[in-house]
This record gives sequence, structure tokens and C-alpha cells, in this order.
Amino acid sequence: MKIDPITEKTRPLTTDYIAKEWFGTDMLIRGAVIDMTKVDGFVLLDESGTNIIGLVTYIIRDGICEITSLNSERENQGIGTALIEKVYNVPVDLDRNLQKEREPDTVKQAKERQ
Repeated sequence: MKIDPITEKTRPLTTDYIAKEWFGTDMLIRGAVIDMTKVDGFVLLDESGTNIIGLVTYIIRDGICEITSLNSERENQGIGTALIEKVYNVPVDLDRNLQKEREPDTVKQAKERQ
């Protein structure tokens, strides 16, 4: 299983995937709108390199690395765990805490609850 960082080459594919899976590319996290087209992350592609099998994105703020999205297309194969482990290994200068609260809301979902 080859999990790679999101790059310029894979960014369009990951952006389309996020938009489809999370119903948009803006996420509301702790009152802040996060542009998911710009976050860091890791992606696992299929053999053809055209389909995402797994994706994790994260942000680092205030010395805390926080997962903003996690998706796996194949259950019970360790993909989600492997993606989380990649994020755990991201060097964070100020702190090594990994914080994962609840699943983030898309802006659309937050507005629908109002």
C-alpha cells in the first residue's frame, strides 16, 4: 500500500473527491471555514492512479495537528488506520498532539441544522 502526500498532480483529483464525499470543499471546524482545496493530506490511489481508495486531510494550527477528513473506500483492510498513522508521523514543531474531534461539518450541513 503506497500512501503519498497530496501533490499538485493529485490535488485536482482529491478536490473533486472531497467535493463529492463531503458535499463541498469548505468545512466548518470549530467556527472557522476551512478551504479543503488547500489542506495537506495523504492519498492512496488504485493501480491506475485515477481513483482514490483512501484519503486523509489535516491542518496544523496552534501546535496541534487535526484531522479534517478521513475516507476509505475499502473497509477492514487497514486503510484508515494506515492513513491516520501517516498523519501521526507528520512533524509538528510545537506539539505532537493529534486531535480528532467529531467529523467536521460542511458549511451546507451546518446551515441545514439552523
